[in-house]
Amino acid sequence: MAKKKTKTKSKAKTTPKFKKPSFKLSSQQKLIFGSLLIILGILMFVAFLSFFFTGQADQSTLSEMASRDVKAQNWLNKLGAWTSDFFINKGFGIASFIFSGLFFLSGIYITLDINKARLRRHWIWGTLITIWLSIFFGFFSHYNDKLGGTIGFEMNSFFQDYIGKIGTILLLLFVLITYLAI
Repeated sequence: MAKKKTKTKSKAKTTPKFKKPSFKLSSQQKLIFGSLLIILGILMFVAFLSFFFTGQADQSTLSEMASRDVKAQNWLNKLGAWTSDFFINKGFGIASFIFSGLFFLSGIYITLDINKARLRRHWIWGTLITIWLSIFFGFFSHYNDKLGGTIGFEMNSFFQDYIGKIGTILLLLFVLITYLAI
């Protein structure tokens, strides 16, 4: 008599799948990271505000960052002087205050676990407003070069070279109308 063969199910060997890294923050991490961003936003605001009172005196200390003997006049000392010089002189001028507000707002959103989609919109619009204000204040750089910063001055000069002063004003007006319409 022939023996009946039984089929055994063979288990296919599966390679262990690696877990994708999770970027979800625990409540403790949200509190720590959000608090850091809130404090960073406040510190940036203080450094930027101090720049308008002590920025001229701190210009010579920027090259002496490593020296402990040199003291900066900025309310946040050397790091505040360097940060404010980077954002205001070499960056977007007084429109840089928007970045301190965005960092503060980001900290609030993360700490309180608010929907991040609105935060993304705040950052996009905040950055566009910063660029627009920097170019706008670039018109007045002959009065005070801190108004538009280097980026505002250079972008304003670029636009004036190609479309003229009236064209630049009309372009800024068009962008403003578009922003207000949206």
